[in-house]
Amino acid sequence: MNNLIIKIVLIFNLLITNILAEKFVNAVWYNVYTIDLSDEQKAKEIIDQQFEKLNDMHINTVFFLTKYTDGKVYYNSKIAPRASKWDVLEYIVKKSRHYNMEIHPYINVFIEEGNLLKENPLWAEKRQDGTVLTWSSPAVDAVRNRILAIVKEIIKNYDVDGIQLDRIRYQGFFDTGYNKYSLKKYKLKYNKEADTKDKDFQQFKNDLISSFVKETYKIIKKQNPRLKFSCAVYHTPTTAKNNNIFQEWDLWVKNGWVDYIYPMSYTNDIIKFKGYLQENVDVIKKSKTKVKLVMGLGAYYNEMTDEKLKQQIELCFNEPLVSGICYFNANSIINYQFYELLKNVDFENKKVEK
Repeated sequence: MNNLIIKIVLIFNLLITNILAEKFVNAVWYNVYTIDLSDEQKAKEIIDQQFEKLNDMHINTVFFLTKYTDGKVYYNSKIAPRASKWDVLEYIVKKSRHYNMEIHPYINVFIEEGNLLKENPLWAEKRQDGTVLTWSSPAVDAVRNRILAIVKEIIKNYDVDGIQLDRIRYQGFFDTGYNKYSLKKYKLKYNKEADTKDKDFQQFKNDLISSFVKETYKIIKKQNPRLKFSCAVYHTPTTAKNNNIFQEWDLWVKNGWVDYIYPMSYTNDIIKFKGYLQENVDVIKKSKTKVKLVMGLGAYYNEMTDEKLKQQIELCFNEPLVSGICYFNANSIINYQFYELLKNVDFENKKVEK
């Protein structure tokens, strides 16, 4: 009996140690669409320089934009058009491994500003007046299956640590959802015509987005349970609702359909940021979830200063339920004055050196 008790205590201590040892996420959203990729050698030199600086700033997690807003992808895909003749994702994975950084490709889900919707016009989202948008409809099975196939293709062929979905929402008009297939599915489910003011129609759109998140989570975990699944979302559930994007992300957290949630709480107003932070922490508290909260900071804001960014970092450090920080974007922290600031942040002890 004594040996059994000792074993239980040892296992418990090990679990506690692992929890306490979990690193604070210091992440960045990284892209290469501003780099001339036609000159592979020169492009790689620029990426090398940027990763060296990211390492100086103690970045431990990179979210690499793998599917751009025009639908092109930065890897060898058999599904989507490629943005480069050489495999950029393969090189980004290599650089991340060199610096012991986690690498998570992130995908622009429903936005499609390229040729895809011109070739498949019935896939496009529509407003009530018939306006065709440069976003695909989450009600179209072919659209959903295509994105899921891209996710599978990436995690099958690349040594990545996770996948993140971005623009996992509607465009931001109250009267979206008038795609032909969307109207058909709505009528079949509710036995009535669509009405933008009808709460059932609003919830129907929420549910289309939420079900896609749930489906993506299941597919990723089936392919590889160790992979971390996350979504980049609006500042808070309230701002998501107020902006008509039908992104009920607090439900995703409550139901555990993500491992991490990344609210893009971009602002240079410290009071506004405190409000975003408090609401998001409350979501984690109320849901009693294992989902981890990582706050997105808008380093790209024109009026963002060292002091404002420092204050936001410190607020995150002081909140136990915040598991990390993610900066938008890499160019902003590399090229602006924040490089010197972030070099002097002690993430292990959660302190900003003066």
